Amino acid sequence: MSLSVHVSDATYGGPAQGVPLRCHRMVDGVWRQIREGRSDEQGDISGRPAIDPSRALMIELDLRAYFSTRGVKSLFSVISTAVLIADQDGLQRTSIAITTYEYMFVWER
Repeated sequence: MSLSVHVSDATYGGPAQGVPLRCHRMVDGVWRQIREGRSDEQGDISGRPAIDPSRALMIELDLRAYFSTRGVKSLFSVISTAVLIADQDGLQRTSIAITTYEYMFVWER
């Protein structure tokens, strides 16, 4: 199984390029980082890290760093979501829409 992440900037109406992202998985009760990077010009996280469907997964985005490069302040410093992946096969997709004052995670199976 692999993970696909797309980030959209609803404040400016397009892909969110350059959003710092970290991906973690739960191992023996401890979050362990498995991926770190930034979204590309299409708002995608390059590459698709393999994920273990028997463990929880957490994605963190650094909104303060992203919006500060645009000269605006964000209400949130870092946002995150954690889920237990139930599907054993295929691609797990998540789309994340962000603004300076709200965000929304959408997980697809």
